[in-house]
Amino acid sequence: VDVEAKVNNNDAKTVQTLERQVFKQLIKLPYYGVFDHIAFKVDGNNVTLYGKVANATNKKTAERTVERIAGVGNVVNNIEILPLSGFD
Repeated sequence: VDVEAKVNNNDAKTVQTLERQVFKQLIKLPYYGVFDHIAFKVDGNNVTLYGKVANATNKKTAERTVERIAGVGNVVNNIEILPLSGFD
């Protein structure tokens, strides 16, 4: 039982570390703006991106940035691109 608890504890620490790294990289995106919202979920070494962004550049940049993080195995990009408004 102690071995299982230790493995689960290590997995939890790994997920927390990965979550921190993903968060730090996403907040540093160069064109992230007021109308962008990106959320993520870490499941093991898989990261799923959610949210809405104003342009395709932010969607692709977020995916590429997360893919480069050590420990990330697979990235699922479910980010939606917001439609242009009448003022754009």
